[in-house]
Amino acid sequence: TGPARVGWLAAPIAGSCVIAMPRFGTTGALNLIDEMGATIVCGTPAQLAMLVPKLDLVDTSSVRIWYAVGSVMPPTLGHDLESLTKGIVVSNYGGSDFGGWAAPDIDAPQSVRHRTVGRPQGGTEFRIVDDQGKDVPSGQVGELIGRGPCSVSGFLGEEGRQAWRNGWFHTGDLASMDDDGNLVIVGRLKEVIVRGGDKVSPVEIEALLRTHSSVAQVAVIGVPDSVLGERICACIVVAPGQDPPNLESLRRYLEDQGLAHYKTPERIVVLGSMPIVGDKIDRRALAVIASV
Repeated sequence: TGPARVGWLAAPIAGSCVIAMPRFGTTGALNLIDEMGATIVCGTPAQLAMLVPKLDLVDTSSVRIWYAVGSVMPPTLGHDLESLTKGIVVSNYGGSDFGGWAAPDIDAPQSVRHRTVGRPQGGTEFRIVDDQGKDVPSGQVGELIGRGPCSVSGFLGEEGRQAWRNGWFHTGDLASMDDDGNLVIVGRLKEVIVRGGDKVSPVEIEALLRTHSSVAQVAVIGVPDSVLGERICACIVVAPGQDPPNLESLRRYLEDQGLAHYKTPERIVVLGSMPIVGDKIDRRALAVIASV
């Protein structure tokens, strides 16, 4: 399930075979791609990022599409996958709750496939609204709400009911829409870091940190602070053959990239690997690790 859901449902229609993994593992996934000649690889950005350092160990020439969904994909990850393999990257978005989805055309330019999740598909409707539920202008960030032809009629029990308001499902995702109608997923409302009253999106910092030569994987979280409420912590996995960067050098690097000073991390946690829950980075586990 998860990111592979669309592939699972579409494969029989196309007469294709589905290769499933009971549990994701980097070596196992790469071996399956090599041995089975997989043409479409479905995974979250976290999973695909784990494959990148070892892509040269197996034959990936059969892969036509790297299908990313489930969380925001850093544009640098798309560049890495396309520069190291023959496949193209397509980043998608959807939800079974509201029965809708968005996807770019496979012939779309990299700027669309890497930085957006494309336009609504299959009768899906999306809106981007502010805290009062009013539509925001094009290019501005707000909460993404949606509805589609396969929407559920509701939830059993109280949990989840609050997400349905006036016929629209509130996804909890932050997004914007460009002038061409392409959706840009920015992050999760609940993951926004509130530092001294300033709201900081982890995705913006993560995208810049991933361009640093010493960083293979990164997740940015907020850690409790008695003065500011939260401070910014960058959890990183060091790239093979590189030394761990120190905090000051990372802060300077980010500021040189144009990141505002108050958004730069105030702490670094270096990990051997990212904790994963299901198919995504386990940010709760990172918060526990960072609290030690």
